[in-house]
Amino acid sequence: MAAEKPKRDLHVGSQAKVVETLGGVLPRFTDKFMETAMYPTQHKEEPANPPEDNALYEAGYGLHERGTNVGWKRSGSWFVKAAKHPVVLAAVAAGVTTLSIAAWTNKKEIKKEIKKGMCW
Repeated sequence: MAAEKPKRDLHVGSQAKVVETLGGVLPRFTDKFMETAMYPTQHKEEPANPPEDNALYEAGYGLHERGTNVGWKRSGSWFVKAAKHPVVLAAVAAGVTTLSIAAWTNKKEIKKEIKKGMCW
């Protein structure tokens, strides 16, 4: 898909978009924020695995994952889906806008009828 429809940036999740926007508006503040808030979350207070327990100089013990981070996984991101399918996003936005306008105009008409005393 990337070769057919090249796109420079694809933000995964709304947090990435917020940080990117904040970096464009307040770059120095964003650097300080990332340094103080985000950097410590990338490390554990546990010691690293011993150097012998890696596959740098010889073959490892198979295609096993060595990471200890349990973490959590999200099933999908609406933001990424919207970025990958802009036509669907535009159709949904048009539908929501149309329904909002219809509800707003209908609300005005109901208020007029209530003032006239002709409601139900």
